[in-house]
Amino acid sequence: MDLMLGDGSGITNNFQLFVIDHVQQPRIKASTSQECGRCYLTLSCLVPKAAWVTYSWSRGVSSHPTPEDHWLQEHQANVQLEITKSDSNTFYHCNVSNAISWAMATIDVKPLCNYTGCQEVKVEAAVGEMVQLQPKTWPLYWLAIHWEVELGSQTYWILRHEQNSTSANLLLPFADRVSFHPGNLSLQINSVTEKESGLYTMDLKLGDGSNITSYFRLFVLVPASSLSYCQAKGHILLLVLGALITGTVAVNIMAGKQEKWD
Repeated sequence: MDLMLGDGSGITNNFQLFVIDHVQQPRIKASTSQECGRCYLTLSCLVPKAAWVTYSWSRGVSSHPTPEDHWLQEHQANVQLEITKSDSNTFYHCNVSNAISWAMATIDVKPLCNYTGCQEVKVEAAVGEMVQLQPKTWPLYWLAIHWEVELGSQTYWILRHEQNSTSANLLLPFADRVSFHPGNLSLQINSVTEKESGLYTMDLKLGDGSNITSYFRLFVLVPASSLSYCQAKGHILLLVLGALITGTVAVNIMAGKQEKWD
């Protein structure tokens, strides 16, 4: 807009017009993947003709939002999450808004997860031993194999073997003690420590495109040790105090080195 004033000067104002539609009703699309009792989901909030909109996510125990709902940090159309069997906050709300309106969609993710278990092979080993994680049977022909391990909250890929070539993860904490035997598909770990206790997964790809997955739960145990010097001194002191109090003389024979007599 150009405005001419009486003194010959002028004023110009610019206006930018945005025509915004009301936010249409969103819907939530869910995709799931489950393994070994865990359920992973990707939720996508779909809005027809979405333009100039913002997203926010919350979760709660009811299909209707409440002040106690927990707001997620994600402010985008897609959100990835993991659901456990004990979770009670399984209602997820997608809030979509623009400058003039807002809309919401809700999904209950609990029915999407059946928490199927997995067949784990339990393996126990003492600290310092060599361990081989090997499937009971294996096919004659296969294309590729992938080993990974879950240590606490961290997941590491260990190695991949394909077409007579093996690639190993050099960032694995025990990479220098791991080897792979293609003949029986076994993973060998030398001189294991307690830190290697965890869930090991072998994923085998076959020629027909199918996969075989095997799970191994490794427990690395510390052998029971003999009494330390301090423990032994404390044990003897208790015996002496007991004798002084009760008047009973007790003799305790402890294992140790045989004395030499001249």
